[in-house]
Amino acid sequence: MSLSITRRHAAATLTAAAALGLARPTAAVPSATTEPLAETWDERIDLATAFSAVGTRGVFVVYDAPTRRWITSDGSRAFVRHSPASTFKIVGTLIGLETGVVSGPDEVFRWDGVRRDRAELNRDLTLAQAYQVSAVWVYQAIARRVGPAGMRAWMHQLRYGSADVGAPAAHDRFWLEGPLAIAATEQVDFLRRLSEGRLPMAATTLARARTVMRRDSGPGWQLFAKTGWTNANNKGVALGWFVGWVEREGGARSCFALNLDIATEAHGAARISLALKLLAQLGLLEAAATPK
Repeated sequence: MSLSITRRHAAATLTAAAALGLARPTAAVPSATTEPLAETWDERIDLATAFSAVGTRGVFVVYDAPTRRWITSDGSRAFVRHSPASTFKIVGTLIGLETGVVSGPDEVFRWDGVRRDRAELNRDLTLAQAYQVSAVWVYQAIARRVGPAGMRAWMHQLRYGSADVGAPAAHDRFWLEGPLAIAATEQVDFLRRLSEGRLPMAATTLARARTVMRRDSGPGWQLFAKTGWTNANNKGVALGWFVGWVEREGGARSCFALNLDIATEAHGAARISLALKLLAQLGLLEAAATPK
């Protein structure tokens, strides 16, 4: 890559970041003669006690941008791929807005009349509401609007996990039933590029998606996140996700992914509180942050 192209890319990245309301990067963009900035990897097995304390197994991975640190509770499980389940709604939101098949966060999707197990799903929903209540049927409708070829192309463009969407007929469920799979480290890498405005999408798309994905906030911080819950395997164990990033005053970001085995309702309920506890333990989120 020529130096001129590198500089154009850097300028474009800063423009996108400005449109998203993000702070300018604290580190200068490396020149052709500058050594790349090193990132560290730290396996903290003491963090795994958070999972054993609630009677399950799992992994927590976080990348803290200001210190360029990767931290995980389990260096092996961090790289194991699983179905993304409803964490894929982050991607579905982005694709829907970027392609224009969804006009914006307030577009209303008319209920299809199919009664589902949660009352909040059985009504008309805006895109923002569908994200909040994790309405699968809305995101399946978005995938059908995009079509098989479009969904396949976007998985490759975004470099999302295995990027495998399977057969065309499965284009509205490949993130639920497979073959798409993603590891905790890959979730974090994707969220890092998203939060830094480095995805191949318009700055306006990223800005509107942020309003959908914002989950919580407090003095000096915002939390953007999504949960996920896979179907149980033949042993009766499902997998739960909680992924996202914390954005602190000045634009400092920490991107994270947690997954755990769900054998009881209590395990599923623990996803959010465990992630917030571990972020607080690492000094990346105030301890007073409460799950919503």
